[in-house]
Amino acid sequence: MKGVVFSLILSALPAAACIWDRDTLREEAKGRLDTVKVITGWFDRYPPRYYEMRLERVAKELESDPGKLDLYDDAGVACDRLGRFDEAIVWMEKKRAVLDVRPSEDVRMDRYRYLANLGSFLGNRWATRPAEERNADPADLKAAVDCIAEAIRLNPDAHFGREKYQLMLFEWLLNGFDDAKAALPNFVGVFPTRRIEGGGLAGSEWEDAESGLAGLIHLGSAWESVDVFDALGSVVQADGASSVSLLVESRLREIEQEGGRSLYPVESHVRVRHGDFARHSPELRGWYEETRSIARAREQSRIDYQEARFKEGRHPDTDPDFWSEWEEREFPALPRTPLPLFEQVRLFLLLVAIAVASLVGWLIWRKKRVLRMGGPSPQIS
Repeated sequence: MKGVVFSLILSALPAAACIWDRDTLREEAKGRLDTVKVITGWFDRYPPRYYEMRLERVAKELESDPGKLDLYDDAGVACDRLGRFDEAIVWMEKKRAVLDVRPSEDVRMDRYRYLANLGSFLGNRWATRPAEERNADPADLKAAVDCIAEAIRLNPDAHFGREKYQLMLFEWLLNGFDDAKAALPNFVGVFPTRRIEGGGLAGSEWEDAESGLAGLIHLGSAWESVDVFDALGSVVQADGASSVSLLVESRLREIEQEGGRSLYPVESHVRVRHGDFARHSPELRGWYEETRSIARAREQSRIDYQEARFKEGRHPDTDPDFWSEWEEREFPALPRTPLPLFEQVRLFLLLVAIAVASLVGWLIWRKKRVLRMGGPSPQIS
């Protein structure tokens, strides 16, 4: 009898495993809200004038004191953000000239930043060229791989390991020029459901990869990168976050509608579709669209706020009160999606099964107790 009772309970458990919103965004986003914010564009970006003012200031400072190594990085990054890659690389050449006359141990971290920045600038210059030109000459990409690899050797844990994934991206793109090397579907080597045999990240590395890829988008220049979002979607799906993967798919479609494409040099390369296992897809897509609209409005308000103060000659680098009047918006609440009818039925049946099992268990206990006391068995009318 006990076996029947427990079988009845266990038969309802698969339904319970699905019922408790395990696959909904609210649950899956626990511990990864920063990733959700990155996917929806809810992070700080700066208008061109921000970088132009910084460049003007640090260039003047370097004229009077060319030994300030960190200012070369500021100048180079400003040029990179403005799309002036040749100038960015020239600033790194100027920094290299100063580094070369100083003892290597004294400037180890400055040399790391020089290599990391130079590799990024070279990679960005290659990536922003027209496809035909880019695919005909991978010289910048090769040089970028060498620089980033050396930077990681000098400082493996910099940027919370973000550069490891930047290097993986560059190497994957470079491998596309070699017909002898098998192509992985994305640069982390992860399908949405499994690791690729013979390469790719193991399951224990997925959390670190999610953080690193989100960092490339938030802190790097990958907001419009099909390849980085493709990798992120595969990692979060493989880690069980189907709903978050669906948000990634929504962002990827947005990029592609605006003309964005993979940088992989083989035309036959096709990215993976994400979010196929997510439930409540219409509700989640609706939440994404609404949140993106709010994020765009937030970004525009933030730009307007900055531009008004730039006209007054103010800049965050030199004005500690620059952001004192900024009012941050609240990130939209994650959606609570209703249970589908069939799951409501499953939940009802589970509750009925538990009630019946409890009643049967009580009757068995009651019968044994009465028999021990020598009385008549309880009757069910």
